[in-house]
Amino acid sequence: NKAVIIFPGQPKDSTGKYLLSGNNQPAAIASFSNLLKQKGAALILVYDHKFEDNVELQKKNAFQTVYKNMYGPANTNLPTISLSEGKLNELFLPSHKTVQQIEESLAQTQSPQSFELPATISLQLQVNLVKETAPNVIGVIPGTDTAAGIIIISAHHDHLGKNGENIYYGAVDNASGTVAIMEIATLLHKAVEKGLKPKRTMVFASYTGEEKGLLGSFYFAANPIYPIEKTWGVMNIDMMGRVDTFYSGRRPDSNYAYILVKDSVNHGLRNALFSANEQLGQLKLDTYYEQPQFMQRRLTGSDQFPFYQKGVPFLRIDCGFSKDYHQLTDTPDKINYELLSKQVRLAFVTAWNIANN
Repeated sequence: NKAVIIFPGQPKDSTGKYLLSGNNQPAAIASFSNLLKQKGAALILVYDHKFEDNVELQKKNAFQTVYKNMYGPANTNLPTISLSEGKLNELFLPSHKTVQQIEESLAQTQSPQSFELPATISLQLQVNLVKETAPNVIGVIPGTDTAAGIIIISAHHDHLGKNGENIYYGAVDNASGTVAIMEIATLLHKAVEKGLKPKRTMVFASYTGEEKGLLGSFYFAANPIYPIEKTWGVMNIDMMGRVDTFYSGRRPDSNYAYILVKDSVNHGLRNALFSANEQLGQLKLDTYYEQPQFMQRRLTGSDQFPFYQKGVPFLRIDCGFSKDYHQLTDTPDKINYELLSKQVRLAFVTAWNIANN
């Protein structure tokens, strides 16, 4: 029933890998929160050198309501509270230690400096729950072979909303993905009118609440209009038409798309994607975010994740993070429409390949 105070920094092995995560990225607190809970801890207190910056960020985002996901995984993590250096030094008074002294000891010895603090802490949390509803928008193009399964082409249509008179437009994140699936649906409908029907049924899903915790996609994965086991694959589009901070001003080849493919059952999603790109011959398919140390945020951070958890193969196409990501400046005039068109064409031909392979 103790509170555990965690200092910044994690131990590394001789190769520079973090021991807690096994790679060159430090482990998230959530990854060892459950272990602390099993050992009887009641609360995690975190000291972070960026405390003041984090406070300002929380103030900036205070207009956004926090939502409880009724269909996603239960949050079993311990409550986690960040404390300033001054507040921690107050707690450390009985031990005759300071934050600076502890950090210096950690740096000098490169070994744990744990000790039990003879102090009591109390915390009161008040949470008010209000039920809200918001729509997913779903469209279907029936396939010719009902036994061949379905594919889901998805994007999310929500963004951060308004803060007073300030509007977060979300042109790249994710109006770009929303118009992409609308364009793909339009082109496929024209194909159907000409007698070119896809073999697999195609479900177009424009989700709500992605920015609040994948709310719409978790709901749809829990309440699908077709059985989840009949879902052949998911293609998720989240952010297109913008050169990201890696490419901007650094790399000459800005005709690209980042990809992430998870297809352990070999439904041919990667081949469908690369075949489409070979046919179009326009884009570099960048696998940077398929590297294990960078994959987790891409995997869990968008609407393919609820389906991945249920064993559905997926591929994700996006343009990466620009400097206007989640800023008021993510506006339509910043979009590179030539790049957007190439990325949408890639998505369209890929969808066609998946629907008919």
